[in-house]
Amino acid sequence: MKRAVYRDLGILAGLVLVIFYPLFYTAYFYTDEIVQLTHYRKGAEFHMFAVQGRYLADRLFQSLFSAIDTIGQITLLRIFSLLGWMACIPIWYAIFSRVCRKEDLPSFLPFFTVLYLIACPPFCVSVSWASCMELFIANTSGLIAGYMLYSSIRYVAVPGTTNKRMELPARGIALTLLFGIISLFTYQNGFGCFLLPFLLQVIAKKGWSRSIGAAIGMYFFTYLLYYMLFRWQLHFWQTGASTRTNIVVEPLSKILFFLARPLAAAFHFTRIVNERSITGQIFYVVVCGGWLLLSLFLLRSRPFSSRLLYLAIVFCLPGLVYLPSLVVKENYSSNRTLLALDMAVFILVFTALMQVVRISRYQLRVAGLLGFFLIANAWYNFRYQFLGPVKIEYDVVRSYMETAIHPGITNVVFIRPAQDLFRRKYGVNISWDEFGAPSTYPEWVPEDFVRQVVFEKTGSRAAGDTLVIANWPDKQSWLTSKPIPAQNTVTVDVEKIMK
Repeated sequence: MKRAVYRDLGILAGLVLVIFYPLFYTAYFYTDEIVQLTHYRKGAEFHMFAVQGRYLADRLFQSLFSAIDTIGQITLLRIFSLLGWMACIPIWYAIFSRVCRKEDLPSFLPFFTVLYLIACPPFCVSVSWASCMELFIANTSGLIAGYMLYSSIRYVAVPGTTNKRMELPARGIALTLLFGIISLFTYQNGFGCFLLPFLLQVIAKKGWSRSIGAAIGMYFFTYLLYYMLFRWQLHFWQTGASTRTNIVVEPLSKILFFLARPLAAAFHFTRIVNERSITGQIFYVVVCGGWLLLSLFLLRSRPFSSRLLYLAIVFCLPGLVYLPSLVVKENYSSNRTLLALDMAVFILVFTALMQVVRISRYQLRVAGLLGFFLIANAWYNFRYQFLGPVKIEYDVVRSYMETAIHPGITNVVFIRPAQDLFRRKYGVNISWDEFGAPSTYPEWVPEDFVRQVVFEKTGSRAAGDTLVIANWPDKQSWLTSKPIPAQNTVTVDVEKIMK
């Protein structure tokens, strides 16, 4: 058994390196990284995440970004995230193995579940974008919290009866709350992984149990405790929360949002699809509908009411997994928020598929073929949907600025590219602000980028701080302003430079 475990973990670690090894030597920045590099300096009173309820993430970023000075050194933070995930992979594998063994689920399920973790878009985002380097902590802590509760639940016989009562030891509750609070104060959506062990239990038992009820109760209690601690933190700091934390109670609109955006993205698996893609929506409806019909077919021997109850549970659990994004005002289902939901949907679909392929040797063949596709698609996503275009943009724009900006320059006109530049130039898909978008597209990037390049070229931050930087969304807006040519002005037109 141990030899098989070491083999599986070795293969999984090897797959991570095969996909992401260019991170060890590739210099670039991506959008928010330049802001964090510029403002998370030693002694600076800059807190991007604390007012969003992510105090631990804020401390992590303050510590790591303040230790570096150059864009090239951001690579070290991406390596930190990559190695962090590699250290967490055995934890995920061990937890899924123990749950599957206890629930009598297929022995190969842990391996392919963790393989999907490596291949899914949120994993790629968290290791290729240092602005999301905290995700391995948040998601793994959420999973550990759920497993602590799952492994602590005991059923004890009631004397004189055939009934059993459920017991929750205080130590299990304390550890559940500890890891849950760590997860929530790092990245709220990561806590959705708490429910994954119980989702496996639902799949195995094909229905409700008191353990599921206890898990959901503890899930909500942990959120309540976190919210109270967050409000206390704001009161202690005498500051207000970010508007991104505003809570709304709009059940109907949030359900529609969940079905149309996050759940659709989860059913795309490793495919990078724009959230407005009609083809993507059709794919989602077909795959989700196919899984639903398959689930009904597999439960055909059960009473109709039992089938409905099971489907209701497996539809509600993914919604609970994504709860942090369903209670806030903002509807923004970016890939980085989806890891727990992606895992839940994969587990549901993969286990249903394996039930259809009943003969074990065929199960492994089908699972192996699926795993190969997932890893190949993840390799493509990282190399061509993200890294390739971003690296080219960074190299050519930086080279232009280093040549054009010299001591006689006092003004810089920065004309940002359109969001779809990479789609037009390289044929890649845009997925939120994480895949297929230029680094220099957001309005908050150009000023910090220009000043950082000047600092790295001259060794003086003052040289960059004295520049007057005009930031334009496109060339037409700049031309409409009727600019007056000046000898001491450099125009950085990203789309023109990229040509």
